[in-house]
Amino acid sequence: MKFNEIVTHLNNIPKSQDFKIYLIGGIIRDKLLGIENFEDIDIAVEGDIEKFVSYFRIYFGKKIVKENRSKLKTYKFILDDSSFDIIFTRKELYVENGMLPELSRGDIYDDIKRRDFTINSIAYSLQEHNYIDPLNGIKDLEDRMIRENRENLFLEDPTRIFRFFKYKERLNFSGEENTLADLKRSLSEKEIFKNVSKSRISREWFLILKEKERKRIIDDLHKENLFLNIFKKEIKLNLNFKEIENEFLYTLGIFFENDSETLIDILDILLNGIKDKEKEEVINIKEKKNLTERVKKKYSYILEVY
Repeated sequence: MKFNEIVTHLNNIPKSQDFKIYLIGGIIRDKLLGIENFEDIDIAVEGDIEKFVSYFRIYFGKKIVKENRSKLKTYKFILDDSSFDIIFTRKELYVENGMLPELSRGDIYDDIKRRDFTINSIAYSLQEHNYIDPLNGIKDLEDRMIRENRENLFLEDPTRIFRFFKYKERLNFSGEENTLADLKRSLSEKEIFKNVSKSRISREWFLILKEKERKRIIDDLHKENLFLNIFKKEIKLNLNFKEIENEFLYTLGIFFENDSETLIDILDILLNGIKDKEKEEVINIKEKKNLTERVKKKYSYILEVY
């Protein structure tokens, strides 16, 4: 869906004094970088999100293929050619590093400040038809720079380390000096991933596997010792094989040269969110050694071909 089409649709949804709506995040970043077609659209609602969602449902009607509502009262609507993520503008408080934050309602400026990087923290007002950019993300886009919104960003949520390198390689941007220093300082903390669940790490891994520059991203993560930090040991990496679409086989191929116990730990964490039949072979780790040897034997021929 083109940007102007998205704006037109949202402007056609009935207005109310009970809410204000904003486009925010990746769609604004990419629009400013010259991209016009979007599949994933993020909307932030300041005020009565339930009322806006009810109007949204009525307006799009049968075009909505699927709707999901989270426990946090955020919504995802799948249409034929796009998906809309709708959240309420909020503040975040990290009581303990690595844990999910406590949420409270806020305005659009609170929502901008709680995000990760300045280039992802630009909003577009559907009321005023202007950009809201208190952190100068537009300037950082022009300078092709990734800058953290605040100090200790990576300690608060270590999964942002994955995202930093994802954007760095996807956009071919540089890391801002203080941001790079903060990232390295955070990775020097031995227990940085202590409070991060397997599913959260796995989610970021699967997102990286969808990237065109995934090999470069994974190589960056390895060079910065992210895998060492997560698995508490040196990890062997092999990126010299042809592309494999299957996420299980691709991950297995990258880490195939590690010993059996290390390999099953890697697969268990990085593929924790896997949904297909291989899940049983990865997650059921009661017989770690035997299980891993069976997995290696089963897939070794395929990986040799690649």
